[in-house]
Amino acid sequence: MNKKILKTSAVLALGTLLLVPNNKNVYAASTDTEVNQSVKTKEQKYKEAVEKLNYEIEDSYAYMNSYQYKNADIDNQIAFNNALLGLEETYKQYKDFTPSADGGYDLHTNTIYRVIKAKNIAKSNLNGREVDKSELFGLINEQSQFQATDAYKNAPKQLRDDYNNALKNSYKVLNEGQQNLTNLENEETVKAIKDAKNAILSNEERTKAINSLKDEIAKVDSIKADKALYTEKSYNSYNNAVILAKSTLENPNSSLDQIKSATDLIKSAKNSLEKKQNSTDKSRQEQIKRLEKAIKENKTTKEAAKLLKKVTPNIASKNMNKLNNLIKKSDDIINKSTKVLNQLKGIRG
Repeated sequence: MNKKILKTSAVLALGTLLLVPNNKNVYAASTDTEVNQSVKTKEQKYKEAVEKLNYEIEDSYAYMNSYQYKNADIDNQIAFNNALLGLEETYKQYKDFTPSADGGYDLHTNTIYRVIKAKNIAKSNLNGREVDKSELFGLINEQSQFQATDAYKNAPKQLRDDYNNALKNSYKVLNEGQQNLTNLENEETVKAIKDAKNAILSNEERTKAINSLKDEIAKVDSIKADKALYTEKSYNSYNNAVILAKSTLENPNSSLDQIKSATDLIKSAKNSLEKKQNSTDKSRQEQIKRLEKAIKENKTTKEAAKLLKKVTPNIASKNMNKLNNLIKKSDDIINKSTKVLNQLKGIRG
């Protein structure tokens, strides 16, 4: 009986050994599985880092079209460019590279993220601001009003085309990236419109100046016909101004200032033409001079008498009648002389 029980127990024990795995082997198998899982996780993180590296490169190139980059200080742009170059070099190094399982994944993954961090720091330092486009919009908005002016309507076709093309280009610039417009693009666009507009305005001013000069030259023949009436000196001055005016008008390269100067000179010379005097004229001029002198002297006498009465009343009181008579006499001379003088000068009143 006992032998039978022992035999049965031995069979059960043997079966147990066969059915139940060895603890050491079970632990070893479990450890290998965890290691494999850890390696796969690190490998996946590494691959994700490489993919992110490629994404950061594409994103950085896209960001270079933003106003934050375009309008940033040059030093900050250079720093960002260098960081982007670092991304590209790192990606070239790792895109087809497989690290060793023994600690290689962590090392290279960390290297990739350090390069990305450096790029992000450089990106955050880009200090470009959005351009103030108020002047540009103002020039665009006044288009219809300006095109309705005589200056625009009467301008040569080339000048009108230049103005219209400058406006068309401004629409193109704004449509291609209004928010990310650079300072330089804005300045160049504004300058192109203003230059074209000013060329039209300058053309109008030049045209008016030329017409004014032509009007003065048109008077030359009638003045020349009366040449004998004027003194030689004044007529020669006028004639020299005429020669300069004609030369300026005939020269297509004459500046606006030169045209205006020639016009002013011929006008001044015309107004300075002095007629020759006959004996009657000379007598009249001499009489005018005497009358002007008498008026001046009597005004001085009158004021002196008034001052004496005011400053030295004691002395004046003793000679009051004489002073009053002197003032009255001076007034009479002044009034009579002024009347005759006006007649000689042809002044009514």
